[in-house]
Amino acid sequence: MIEKTEGKFEIVLGQRQLATTLFLLLMQMGVVAGVAYMAGRAVTAAQFARDGSTAMSKGPGQVLVVDPPAVTKAASYGTATAAMLPVMPKRAPEPVVPAVQADPDPEPGTGELYMQVGSVERGMAEVFVEVLKRKNMPARFVPGVKENVFRVLVGPLKRSELNETGEKLASLGFSGFPRRF
Repeated sequence: MIEKTEGKFEIVLGQRQLATTLFLLLMQMGVVAGVAYMAGRAVTAAQFARDGSTAMSKGPGQVLVVDPPAVTKAASYGTATAAMLPVMPKRAPEPVVPAVQADPDPEPGTGELYMQVGSVERGMAEVFVEVLKRKNMPARFVPGVKENVFRVLVGPLKRSELNETGEKLASLGFSGFPRRF
């Protein structure tokens, strides 16, 4: 409704007018999105035709595949030649990492110095040790104060190695503290 007061106009919209305006706006956005989708499909089809590709999508789940001229009748009967087989890139073999011990290590010797990284359950202790060993750290896990808790230790270390080991642990995302047994 438009009311005229003192040379100014005031537009008052009710719920119906707001709902209609939002509906028309959403419809307009849907039309724009549909046109953009169709334009993208037309560009893709034109690109396939220009590139001379042998496969073009006909819609969701439908692909038109045309045999390239190099493929002979022998391929359709199940025999393949070396030229028809795909070339797979060669991967370097992954380094072999020794498996984590099944049992925890025995308690450290008296007077030995270690960095304790954590006191966690067995599964986490095994994971910590494996990660640390992959980073060339002398890690091990030993029984903790409770039956299901294990200490993760790095060492044994000399007193002069404590700072360097602590910095290396910090760079790997671990925090630790020195512990003498």
